[in-house]
Amino acid sequence: MTTEHVSRTAPTSDSYGSRDTQSTVLVAVHTITSLARLLTIVTFLERDERIEVLFTRVPDELGAGVDEALAQMGAKVVPWEEATRLSADLVVAAALHRIEDLPARRRMAVGHGAAFIKQYPAATRRGFATYGLEEGSLVHEGEVVVDALVLSHTDQLARLQQQCPQAAPNAVEGGDPAYDVLLASASQREVFRRDLRVRSGQTLVVLSSTWGPHSLFGGGCAPLRRIVEDLPADHRVVLTLHPAIWAHHGERAVLSWLHDALAAGMDVEDPRSEWAGLLIAADVVLGDPGSIALYAAAIGKPVLLTSDGQHRVDPESVMSELAGIGPLWRPDLPLGPQFDAARDVQREQEAVARQRVSSVPGKSVAILQQTAYQLLELPEPTSTPKPEPCGPPGLVDVFDPRNRFLHGSPRQCTAGARGAGLRKLGGRR
Repeated sequence: MTTEHVSRTAPTSDSYGSRDTQSTVLVAVHTITSLARLLTIVTFLERDERIEVLFTRVPDELGAGVDEALAQMGAKVVPWEEATRLSADLVVAAALHRIEDLPARRRMAVGHGAAFIKQYPAATRRGFATYGLEEGSLVHEGEVVVDALVLSHTDQLARLQQQCPQAAPNAVEGGDPAYDVLLASASQREVFRRDLRVRSGQTLVVLSSTWGPHSLFGGGCAPLRRIVEDLPADHRVVLTLHPAIWAHHGERAVLSWLHDALAAGMDVEDPRSEWAGLLIAADVVLGDPGSIALYAAAIGKPVLLTSDGQHRVDPESVMSELAGIGPLWRPDLPLGPQFDAARDVQREQEAVARQRVSSVPGKSVAILQQTAYQLLELPEPTSTPKPEPCGPPGLVDVFDPRNRFLHGSPRQCTAGARGAGLRKLGGRR
């Protein structure tokens, strides 16, 4: 990979800046999902007065919404074309697509989800490759594109050695910062439940959907509506959607498609809130085989997995092992007994997920700081960073004027739930 510095084009912040910094870090943002992951690890760099942290949006098919999010953050954004000519000391990314186009002295990549669980068909000995661990992403023109590839668990190193042995020397056992945030936030469970207006004795059911046609959301609104209608009135149901769904389709279209499920009493997590808080507050989770379901199991939530989408799961990953424990959701059967079955195996689910989601729980941010400063060749700050608790969860307000199109007769028939979990079964709550 290129290690030369490439001159910036004038004028730049170097010409008109009010601070002299020793190093420049460029945060390469592919999607809203990767941005969320990156923000858990770049804060300690942003607070260092020796370092200037810049952001750029990497061209990506699922990159909708990134520009708006960066603007809301007040981030200093470098246009992509300029970024490809930028002299950066370190590039940090949570995806590998096109980071070889960013000239830098060093590059560092972390996974944008949990535990490298997804696969895709490829011309390999096994017939598939694991997203983030395969040669096609990690090697460009014969050179490994990263100087540090952060793995959340040591068991991922074997898969990396199988699929891209030349990248194995650059692997770092760095844990999972998102999992550490969940651990740091566990004490806020009752606070988060109050924020969501979950009443005493109510069961909070979280439905989690990744993106794509085989996701829970991809199956359409009818199954989601049936879930709400199948549960007793003392259950609250909240759907959390992968950011790529909101980014690709737009909030108006997503909420319109969910109209009937909302009318039945389902709530939807606000895409601008933190999913971790919702997961902490949950009692049980029904989801497709994505990161949310894995994190849920790892913090002790009973998980009912969908069977659709299992073909995209790496058979050597923790998600495959978790699916083997079961149970798998049967839409044609009553949901109550299926949740009971999930509760029966909750301890086994938790043991597997907790053991394999991170090999250094609670230490990820500290390791990532150490790795970044080694790559920057700067003395590390004396203070050791710790994971910060997440913010409160939030729900989409269907009575917001922007969502007035949801106010048709089906919603009126349920007395307008507005996040209160009102159900249409005899007006009960």
